[in-house]
Amino acid sequence: MIQVNRFDRAVAALCPLFEESLQAVSENHMTEYDRRHELVACVLGSQVRQEAANKALAQLEDAGLIDDDRWADPSDEPFEEEVYDQLSRGYRCPRARAKQLAGARNALASKQLGERLAEADDPRRM
Repeated sequence: MIQVNRFDRAVAALCPLFEESLQAVSENHMTEYDRRHELVACVLGSQVRQEAANKALAQLEDAGLIDDDRWADPSDEPFEEEVYDQLSRGYRCPRARAKQLAGARNALASKQLGERLAEADDPRRM
C-alpha cells in the first residue's frame, strides 16, 4: 500500500507547475475548486496529448469527481474506482492516474491547497 506522505510529496512537487497561474489570479478570486481543478489538470496532462487531458478532465468534471464533497472525505472508497471508470474511456494509464488522484485527494483532505499555499514560502516545501 502506498503511504499518504508520498502523496503529500507528490502534491508538493506538482504545486510549482501551477503556482504562476495561481499567483496570476488574486487568492480572493480563486476557490478551492479552482485550485483543485488546476491540480487535477496537471496530473492528467502528464505524458499525454492536451486533447486527451482536456477530455479526461471534462469527464471527471461531468461525473462530479472534482466537486468539493468528493474531495473532502478520504473514506469515500468508490472515488478511485469511479475515477478509473471515467479515465478508462480512452485515457492513457487510467489505473495509475486514478491512484494518483485518489492519493492527492486523501492528502488534501487534511489540508486544502489554499491553506498549503498560504502557509508556504516555497511551494515545493508544502
